[in-house]
Amino acid sequence: MRADIYHDKKLILVWKSTQESDRPIPDELEREIAPLRQKKYKLIIMKSGSEDLFEPTLYLLKTNRMKMAEQEVKAEMMSGHTPEPA
Repeated sequence: MRADIYHDKKLILVWKSTQESDRPIPDELEREIAPLRQKKYKLIIMKSGSEDLFEPTLYLLKTNRMKMAEQEVKAEMMSGHTPEPA
């Protein structure tokens, strides 16, 4: 288990492996982050999963690619440029 602290965003990310997912945050780490929590840092606990991420990642990439293409077409239309057929 480890913690990444982002002072610029007032954020604490605690990373737990699959084996650690049900365990509480160790006292040593809790003592380290307690003063930051009093300063209103947000605590986010990230847990490893067991699912295959291949298909969801492909869908995400496809969706983002489609959004980029739509934005490009809108920008071209707003600039008065008509795209030429391929």
